[in-house]
Amino acid sequence: MAAPWAAVRWLKRGTKSDYDRDQESLAEGGQGAVYSGMHKYTRTPVALKQLRYAEEDALRRMRREIFFGNHYGEHPNVMPVLDSDPDGRWFVMPAPRTAAQPAMRNASGVKQEPSGTSSQPSAKGCAAHTPTTESTAI
Repeated sequence: MAAPWAAVRWLKRGTKSDYDRDQESLAEGGQGAVYSGMHKYTRTPVALKQLRYAEEDALRRMRREIFFGNHYGEHPNVMPVLDSDPDGRWFVMPAPRTAAQPAMRNASGVKQEPSGTSSQPSAKGCAAHTPTTESTAI
């Protein structure tokens, strides 16, 4: 069975206008900011990472992240890159499914998911995301 975001990767064109993204970022780091978004044609929820600064070091790191996501994205410990800017200033990755929570173990040592969590996509901001007036094409 194909991943829910496989069509986004198949349709990649390196064009920002293929995506809507929220105005507010989900997170910001040293090189970029991550936004929740939607692929316009497939309506697939995605996350978009965009450079915050036009520094050469940040651009080099972003390009390296794109390279590894493209080449090793099928590995479970590597985030796949679904689409990216040819110059390496932004890229698209699968939307996060749920918030990261530590695994718990019961008295027998068996791993359990924390109560109230699910391995299914979260409706908040991801699976049921529909662009609003706060969304904008990037």
